[in-house]
Amino acid sequence: MIAVGLLAVRSRIANPQLLDALAILAGTMMGGIGAFLSISGRTESIRLDPVAGERIHRIEGRVRVAVGLLAALFLALAIKANLVLGLSQTWPHPLLALLIFCIVAGATERLVPGLIKNMESSLSRERKRL
Repeated sequence: MIAVGLLAVRSRIANPQLLDALAILAGTMMGGIGAFLSISGRTESIRLDPVAGERIHRIEGRVRVAVGLLAALFLALAIKANLVLGLSQTWPHPLLALLIFCIVAGATERLVPGLIKNMESSLSRERKRL
């Protein structure tokens, strides 16, 4: 609901930096939704230790959603900095593309670590060339 509110406020703002900040914030929240959907879809395959207690399982769920939020934040920043998926800025609806990619980033646990690894290898190749 907060992301929808941000998108509604976004339509009344003309400052480009503030628009980018709101898009990043909305994308981050969409990552939380993606993480929640991923967790919900895997509830049958997630192993729970009944001895651990309810509290530890609640903490584990919150951590998984927080990781989804952070993954979406990282991806949104990378997209806005034109480091990855620069092509998405040329699409008819770049904000929609950003939100969809952030949902995917929140839902997948390997997308952002793989992206970081690719960026590291790209930077190391660039340093060797110089």
